[in-house]
Amino acid sequence: MMQHTPQFWISLSFAILGGVFCISGLLSRFYRFFRYKDIGQLLISVGVMALIWHVMIYCMIYTGEIQYYPRIYNKGIPFYYLVGPFFYFYVWLKFNPNTTLPKYWILHLLPFCFGLIDVIPYAIAPVEEQKKLLRMLVEDIPLGFKHHYGFVDQQLHYMLRFGLAIAYAIGQWRMYYNADIDAKVTKREVLIFNSVYSTYLLLQCSIVLAIILNSSQEAYILKSLDKLLWVSFCFLLFSLWFMLDGNKKSTLYDLK
Repeated sequence: MMQHTPQFWISLSFAILGGVFCISGLLSRFYRFFRYKDIGQLLISVGVMALIWHVMIYCMIYTGEIQYYPRIYNKGIPFYYLVGPFFYFYVWLKFNPNTTLPKYWILHLLPFCFGLIDVIPYAIAPVEEQKKLLRMLVEDIPLGFKHHYGFVDQQLHYMLRFGLAIAYAIGQWRMYYNADIDAKVTKREVLIFNSVYSTYLLLQCSIVLAIILNSSQEAYILKSLDKLLWVSFCFLLFSLWFMLDGNKKSTLYDLK
């Protein structure tokens, strides 16, 4: 379990405050979705809910609380695969506001199905066995990369998930640079979103890559409060953008 140093409490505070900002943003975005049938608001909301769940689970692991709630561990794996494609199509709809999603978009849900299947071994394990694993996980955080409660190596999930997320993020930037120069307001909104999200994503990817390439130091890397502080701070910035942008009045809705 992590030592409760000032850095730890600051990181935890950033994560909790970020979660509050995200919930505020979710309320306004769901309102827009139900009132104006804006699919883009639904897509980004689902992606952000997956991020919130991811942050919550890691906070519970770092604080040791996860061992008391064995049923919720690893249930977010399939939803983490939705972040990349949902954010990508959110940007796509920003630049194509009067169109529907392309027919092939459903194919982007295949990794979600893969993740859904892979949580089955842990889900059907006896509760006492789950609790035993989580007690070990709290004391040895790298175990999250090593346990065998899945059909594939757990490291593969991290590699595949972040690899796909980077590919989708590159696609978002490509859309930004290829967009019509007249769409200045939309481009500014997408620029802010892409910048904040890409920074948060790259920080996470750097940690995962460092663990995979340097397994002998994985425990130190995962317990590094400096890295945790930066990741939680970037999550806070992203959450702040999500809330402010979600509560911002849009002229697009005035036309509906």
